[in-house]
Amino acid sequence: MSQAYIVLIVMAVMIVAMVSDKFDFGFAPVAACTILVLTGTATVQQAYGGFINNNTILTAGYVIISSLFARTRAIHKLQAFLLKIQKGKSGLTLFVVLLLFTVILMTVMEPGPATLLICLVLSTLPAGGGIPSGQMLLPLASMVDISARKIPMGMTMVYVLALNNFITNAGFSHTVSMGTWIIAGAVPLLVAFVYSLIAYRVLPKKELKIDAGQDQKEQEEEATDNLKSWQENLIYISFVVTTIAMFFTNQLGNIVYVIPLVGIGLMYFCNIISFKEIREGMSSPIIYLLGGMFGLADIMAAKGVTKMIGSALQGVLGNNSSIWVITFVFAFAATVMANLTGSNMGTTMILTPIAIAVAVASGLDPRAAGLATVIASNAAVIMPMDTAIGIAVAQGHYKIGRTFVYTIPLTIIYITVVAVMCCVLFPA
Repeated sequence: MSQAYIVLIVMAVMIVAMVSDKFDFGFAPVAACTILVLTGTATVQQAYGGFINNNTILTAGYVIISSLFARTRAIHKLQAFLLKIQKGKSGLTLFVVLLLFTVILMTVMEPGPATLLICLVLSTLPAGGGIPSGQMLLPLASMVDISARKIPMGMTMVYVLALNNFITNAGFSHTVSMGTWIIAGAVPLLVAFVYSLIAYRVLPKKELKIDAGQDQKEQEEEATDNLKSWQENLIYISFVVTTIAMFFTNQLGNIVYVIPLVGIGLMYFCNIISFKEIREGMSSPIIYLLGGMFGLADIMAAKGVTKMIGSALQGVLGNNSSIWVITFVFAFAATVMANLTGSNMGTTMILTPIAIAVAVASGLDPRAAGLATVIASNAAVIMPMDTAIGIAVAQGHYKIGRTFVYTIPLTIIYITVVAVMCCVLFPA
């Protein structure tokens, strides 16, 4: 049996284990990595490399910074502000505001940090104030992924340039303009927004508790009282600098990922946080989830699993399909692959040129299939392989099986609208 098939089997068992909710959160991905090492399919470096992934390091630091920020008086002021928005109105009003906040946030931030910031905001909401915060978290995290890559700036430009490069390399002279990119994503985004306002009710009613490795709610009042003004100010500076730095990931490079750790180090020397708290935050369940998932994603790419899936699709479709069939098949295949691998960029780079090649071979305008594939590659909202959904599931303590009733219909509706929009914009 080839190593690619071994990886697929282990992945399937891991998914079943996660959906069953029989194991502690974060156990299944790490167990899957361990099994792949035992079978000789992956090296130790490949299997556990996810624990030193940039996003894992950033998440660990930001979770601790966020837990410290949650102890400050600013959180109480934020609570009062959110309550003022909601006063005399339904909880739906606040939910709309948070959804709009998420969409705007995703024009300048990456999914992981944005989701952590949303978790912090939700954790300030008092219990019994309308829609439970835990009921809003998954829809907001899903909106994080769906809102991403809609405005061609920052990292999104990489996707736009890659798509147009694939199109021209396939021998087609016309490319996708910036305006068309925005239009193709705007309508599906609006549909997902409306869906969120209706379908959140299917999720369990629960309040959100930030998991930083400790019983934070029990200690919050005491910790707030014990903080001196200069200590609070240092927490504010660390939090603000860390958050603003995430807006400039392209300019700052690798420095962005360790800025939270620098802040934590300063606060440790200033006796604001103990080493025990740092250790507990670094070993929270979300770190095991992300470390395992990122390792699995790298193994799948290294062993040719994603390429194998792409080649199989090309073989099934052949060279005589309509642009509608090609677009729908590759759009749904892209979101499935992104959900299973957790690699949006990897899915884009593998499936997009294949979708374009199939369309060109059939004598069709390849832009619809290519654009739909790229957009769908960034809509991994079903499985916690994706950073945003992984953070939401871990911080919200969701049972994965219970989330499918929300995420699967959302995915089907969203990808369908994406495919239709692309085919309408670029009819063959």
